Amino acid sequence: MYTVLSLYLNSINTEVERRKLSFPMLL
Repeated sequence: MYTVLSLYLNSINTEVERRKLSFPMLL
């Protein structure tokens, strides 16, 4: 259960980082 939760949070973190990287390109 803990590993599933950590993988879920990790996927959210990578998505957030991806949006941070793509945001300046939109500007």
